[in-house]
Amino acid sequence: MRVKTRLSVPEHPDRFDHWSQVVSCQIFSSGTHYWELEVEGFWDIAVTYHSIGRKSKEGTAFGCNKISWSLTQKHDRKLAAWHNRKKTHLSSKMSGNHLAVTLDYSSGSISFSEVGSSSTLLPLHNFSTRFTQPVCLGFGLYKPELNSRVTILKKI
Repeated sequence: MRVKTRLSVPEHPDRFDHWSQVVSCQIFSSGTHYWELEVEGFWDIAVTYHSIGRKSKEGTAFGCNKISWSLTQKHDRKLAAWHNRKKTHLSSKMSGNHLAVTLDYSSGSISFSEVGSSSTLLPLHNFSTRFTQPVCLGFGLYKPELNSRVTILKKI
């Protein structure tokens, strides 16, 4: 997924109408899931309940509600973790552009890690919760001038 310009697309109930966000069509209510992503620019990677609102500005951005957990990299490469409007500034910056997301539904664990050399996982942030609804992976891309993009490299 890449952001360059805003497209004129027909209205759809599953489409976010304010934020440049999408959610995966795959939803999960059990098991352990792992994704490796290539990320660039100003991005937001989230695990969210599939039921997240999509039709307003308020409370629909990833991490700005009780039903989504996200990691954001801004234009200055600074990282922040978000949940329920609480922002946690991370002291580390990613040295590369490969990110791993690990979801363990039954234990309520979401882990964001940088994928280092030799596929070593370097922890960035963990969330712990109790899921009560199916979840999915979400992506937000901002600032077209930064050539923001997310590519799924691997899913296990």
